[in-house]
Amino acid sequence: AGARKNNTYSMGIGISAGGDSTMQIDGAHITDNKAGYKTEVEDGFEIQGAGDAYGGGIYVVSKGTSNYIKNSVIARNSAWGADAARSRGGGIYLNGVLKIEDTDIIENSAITGGGICLIGMNNLYGDLDLTRTVIDNNIAEDTGTGSGLASYSYTNKVTLNAGTKIRGNSGSANGGGISIGEGTTLM
Repeated sequence: AGARKNNTYSMGIGISAGGDSTMQIDGAHITDNKAGYKTEVEDGFEIQGAGDAYGGGIYVVSKGTSNYIKNSVIARNSAWGADAARSRGGGIYLNGVLKIEDTDIIENSAITGGGICLIGMNNLYGDLDLTRTVIDNNIAEDTGTGSGLASYSYTNKVTLNAGTKIRGNSGSANGGGISIGEGTTLM
């Protein structure tokens, strides 16, 4: 099961979970989805990403506390908005609680949080728990940060458990593997 090769100019291209919903994914492949679009030159004119583009593969803004992803692959997804503040979470955009186990998050791209972007806002706190998860070869392009993982909020918590590997990610600014903003707890 999975979501593949979907395109839009908004949020949650592969999968979107919001409000009071609960997202539970087991054994899925979320691949090749695109939120927004990257700068291109066509007939001599430059076309840039416009508006918001969050969560190329998965977009979670949920009050649910039992959200999880396990035994899955999230690969080659992208989020390209108008700027760094509106181009987040190539693989996953999270504003809420999410547990990820035995999952590969690879080759995703965005300006901020190529693999995962964790944001705590609008009375939601961010709580990301990773176990035996590989975050590899993700990219934060342009002036972006957190190629593998970016977390921004005074209320966020990121837990890296046994077997989690963050490697081979690249970016042009801060946090090739992880970029943690002020107030985030990393365990």
